[in-house]
Amino acid sequence: MIRETAYWFSTGRQRHTSVIRYWFQATLRRITLGRSDKEPVLIMIQSEEDHTLNLGEVLDQFGVLFDI
Repeated sequence: MIRETAYWFSTGRQRHTSVIRYWFQATLRRITLGRSDKEPVLIMIQSEEDHTLNLGEVLDQFGVLFDI
């Protein structure tokens, strides 16, 4: 049972894959009581069992995921 996963963090304006950057953004937001920026949301896409994840095809069909 092999699965592939693609993930990124998004604030609606910025996207990245850095967990350390997420921690920094989330911590800064809490320290400033939400005034610094929106909290990043984790977006994950996972393939079905034993299928490869074609991210280009997924984004072609569900492009709104990349706009989050």
